[in-house]
Amino acid sequence: MEKQNENQNVFDRRNFYNSKDAGWAFILALFVPFAVALLVMFIGMYIGKVAGVEFANDDNYAQKLYETKYWFTIPYMLSTQVSFILVFFLYNKKNNISFSASKFSFKIGYKNALLSVFMGIVCFAGFVMLISCFDSLWVKIGLGLTESPLPLDTFGWFVVNLIVLGIIPAICEEFVFRGMIFSGLRKNFSLIPSIIISSLFFAFVHTSIQQLVYPFVMGVILALFFERTGSIFVGIIIHFTNNFITILLTYLQNVTSLDLTIKIKWWVVLIAIAVALVAGAIVYIIDRFYFKHKSKEEIEVEKLPSFPVMLVVGLVVGAMVVILSTCL
Repeated sequence: MEKQNENQNVFDRRNFYNSKDAGWAFILALFVPFAVALLVMFIGMYIGKVAGVEFANDDNYAQKLYETKYWFTIPYMLSTQVSFILVFFLYNKKNNISFSASKFSFKIGYKNALLSVFMGIVCFAGFVMLISCFDSLWVKIGLGLTESPLPLDTFGWFVVNLIVLGIIPAICEEFVFRGMIFSGLRKNFSLIPSIIISSLFFAFVHTSIQQLVYPFVMGVILALFFERTGSIFVGIIIHFTNNFITILLTYLQNVTSLDLTIKIKWWVVLIAIAVALVAGAIVYIIDRFYFKHKSKEEIEVEKLPSFPVMLVVGLVVGAMVVILSTCL
């Protein structure tokens, strides 16, 4: 009888998300990492004290652990991604939602796989100059830029960075922000609002104005190609390719005489805008002429059952978190 109930439970699972799920997923993705990071920090501080780790000045002890002790740095950096996976699995479990609702499928075809790699390259090459211009602006107005405390000057550390900052974020973030949030929005909204709101959520979760523009742009492209292919795996490939190029170029700069520093001048800004527009045109052309002949899944938008409270709360809270974290 118990086995029969379990089987019935499987068949009763929802195989879709809705806009309410999207709102809750974002709120949880915003605050669960804070709680997990706090837990990791206290555990790390306890281990450090027990192990006799001391600094000349014990003020900001956790910050010094983060910057100098990699046994603490790596788990702390991974705490956000672990939180995303916890949100994904526990939310699905609690609300009896099937794993298939996230549209994770390896069956994307070699053309879409190659196209995903190409789009990861386009995203990086098309927007890196523009983001450098924004970075220069943040520095000029007194907003510091955060850098990874992990070294990147040996092949071993290159591999570690690739795992911690490349592969794991590409998987975990896609499950939450495209698999749950964008899919949930598409249940009750048309394509454009779904892309914009999910991209805002993706930008807000980075919790700083310095990391607002590029995540939003990436969110738009990732959501669009997720929509067109119906597979979260495409987004994972694009996301990882972009991360891989960033890590690889940083590594090459550290171990060779390669210097990719961009000095910001007015004409550099114009070039950056032009290159970004070209990248946008490439995305449009691929969407218009490659996907034009593809049989896209028809998504029937259901009318919102009530006012989308959780989405409004998510947008307001997300914006407030970004403002507060920037000002403090």
